[in-house]
Amino acid sequence: MKNYILEHFDEALKNKWIEVYYQPVVRTITGAFCGAEALARWNDPVKGLLSPAKFIPVLEETGRITELDLYVLEQICQDYQMIYQRGCRVVPVSFNLSRKDLLHDDIIERIEAIMARYNVPRELINVEITESAFVEDVERIGPVLKKLHELGYQVWMDDFGSGYSSLGILKDYSFDEIKIDMSFLSNFDKKARNIIRSVVTMAKRIGVQTLAEGVETKEQYVFLYKIGCEKIQGYYFGRPMPGKVLYQYVKDTHQMVESLAMQNYYNQISAVNYQTDAPLMIIERYDKKFHILYSNEKYTDVLHRDGIASTKQWEAILNDPQDPMNHFHNMFVEHKLQQMGEEQIITYPRGDHYRGDHYMELKGKAIASFEGHTAYQAELRYVAIHVRPSENDQLDEYLRDTYYMYSDMALLDLDKDEVVSIKSSIAEQPIGRHKVIYGAQHVMDTYRNQFVYPADQKSYDAFYRISTMEQRLRQSKTGIISGYFRHKKNGGYQWGHNILMAMPQSDFRRVLLMVINSGFDSEELLGILSRRKNWMHQGEIAALKEKDSTADLLWTNMCMHSPLMCFWKDKNRRFAGASQSFLKYYGLSSVDELVGKTDEDMHWHIENGPFHEDEVEVLTQGKSVIGARGPVLFRGNFIIFWPARCPYTKMERLSAFWDSLRIWTSSLKMRNSMPGIDWKIR
Repeated sequence: MKNYILEHFDEALKNKWIEVYYQPVVRTITGAFCGAEALARWNDPVKGLLSPAKFIPVLEETGRITELDLYVLEQICQDYQMIYQRGCRVVPVSFNLSRKDLLHDDIIERIEAIMARYNVPRELINVEITESAFVEDVERIGPVLKKLHELGYQVWMDDFGSGYSSLGILKDYSFDEIKIDMSFLSNFDKKARNIIRSVVTMAKRIGVQTLAEGVETKEQYVFLYKIGCEKIQGYYFGRPMPGKVLYQYVKDTHQMVESLAMQNYYNQISAVNYQTDAPLMIIERYDKKFHILYSNEKYTDVLHRDGIASTKQWEAILNDPQDPMNHFHNMFVEHKLQQMGEEQIITYPRGDHYRGDHYMELKGKAIASFEGHTAYQAELRYVAIHVRPSENDQLDEYLRDTYYMYSDMALLDLDKDEVVSIKSSIAEQPIGRHKVIYGAQHVMDTYRNQFVYPADQKSYDAFYRISTMEQRLRQSKTGIISGYFRHKKNGGYQWGHNILMAMPQSDFRRVLLMVINSGFDSEELLGILSRRKNWMHQGEIAALKEKDSTADLLWTNMCMHSPLMCFWKDKNRRFAGASQSFLKYYGLSSVDELVGKTDEDMHWHIENGPFHEDEVEVLTQGKSVIGARGPVLFRGNFIIFWPARCPYTKMERLSAFWDSLRIWTSSLKMRNSMPGIDWKIR
């Protein structure tokens, strides 16, 4: 067989009896196709399919292996051109260099010549070098590896753990990735698993990626996912196959293909050590949607204690606009986790009003970001509260009811002269950086200097003067005082409603500080606070309207910046104005397009009757109408509205839809007056 191989090797190259096959490589945390390994297959017309184990040792022994390796590289480049011209997404491919290749002084020049001939980017080619290559002539190999790195190639160590000098080689030479020898997976016992765990942990500590080859079962895949092995290769995801077959296979199996631009992003995520005793989750946010990439069992256990059945359910909660957790977590990442690698901690109440027996402590930091995608490392802890004094019971009850209304919350202890952070919307402010801070006045002054609008600083100082705070709270009828100040947020200044409330049974020496951004009904919130049982003295809420122009400024700020979509009308149902959010939602460039018109003038309703009746009752009787449903026209689309968390059954919703559709189709006048309507049900 040896003679046959040597006699027919040139003929096999010329006639392409030796073909390049590709085995897919998969990103563990995403399941995406992220690369491939190029493997030589000799399909001889006489001997049939020759195993690489038969012809590669012969070629290495005789020194002809370099011809094969460069032939493989050229075939990779040709396949790259074919795939690229088809407009398909390409992924990096690795190929092997033998120890004999590295002894050729011109090996890098020959590699570069092939790459230039086909105009292939270097980041698409990874060079694999077997561990056995370092057994001889180590001094000559080092400069070759250094030059490959300088040119921009990734260099991988193949079959890590199969020889005797793996750790010494890692110490002396630089590798981007190590491929864990498949023999560890073929004998997948406890000892082999412990070795793989140790290798993955060690690699992360020295900044080297890991790839496990020979993965054949789901059990092996799940194990490697849990320990944080970055990439996987094996029959479980696909056998080696020709290039054309591989891309058809990926298409047929609907497998996601990782873009080259995102690879560095995912490499940063993979650098996290997943083998930790902490409850760990890696979560990605894109377009204000959360996607859980990884969660260990400890994190899942914490979710179970919090009443969440699975990570899938938790992801659905985080992405539900109607759930407070959606708004809370979006605010946490937008305002607290802006700096890469800067860790932030926040504690929030969980559990229903009757069972409220615990808090959740969330620790998070941003670990990678690219083109709108940001990944966060999160740790979650369950904080049980078993025995609490009655005062803390009241504080806990209040916080559960109001926590998600406010952007910032802190507890001021005038006796201890300390500020305890409860919630912060700005990472850089004092209560965003520290849990407990001594020197309450210094905290207030620091915030004023960094965040408060200069024109408001004088009134801010008077409001947050610690020396007079107790006296002013005692003089108020309800134990609550409030003020409005503009503060830096999202690149500009926004009005915030600042509230100071004396804690019960504290003789006005413990004060709850709360800030809510303008756009909410602050008077209603103050009413809620004052009506808390056993909290405050009975009495009416003092009027909040300022006698100067502040009220006008607040009103303008609400109209321009509030996320609330609201409008107001005169007694004749004609629009008198609307917030900017309302105008934007309905595609109106100016309030002038709305003022003086009725709903009928705007042609928004398919059936005007119900909306007309509701508005008359609101405008003439002061009646509240909540959760009205019905069909409307919006930007040329046919839409049916019903309340969030709609109580109607599926059959009732379907019936409402057909009723609305019947009204629509029977209204010929409406159809003729509104040509080109796009029929969409949302």
